[in-house]
Amino acid sequence: MEWIVEEVFGKKGRVKGVEERTGEGGKIVLLVELEEKWDKEELWEKRGEIWKRWGIRIDENLTMEERRYRWKIREKARLERWMGRRVETTNREIWIEDKEWYWAEEEKRWREKGRI
Repeated sequence: MEWIVEEVFGKKGRVKGVEERTGEGGKIVLLVELEEKWDKEELWEKRGEIWKRWGIRIDENLTMEERRYRWKIREKARLERWMGRRVETTNREIWIEDKEWYWAEEEKRWREKGRI
């Protein structure tokens, strides 16, 4: 399955490891570990293209920092939903009432994106 990574990048990507699994309904799940963070981000951005072309879902091999951030997003979403607000999330983003928020690590608090 490394050829998919190479075709998406348009060059030979630096693939550390690839693990192929069969998911629900017999769909293929491809776990890709890349050497460079930039390659990982580029592959993540193109996951929609991979899904459309080959029907393959890409899952991240998250670092501990990324896992902590995802955990913070889930906790914030749970709290906001409990307060009756409409919340949408992804692994990396959270929208509360159609406004994007982010975790400001240096301040240790949530801030609305675009506000100072």
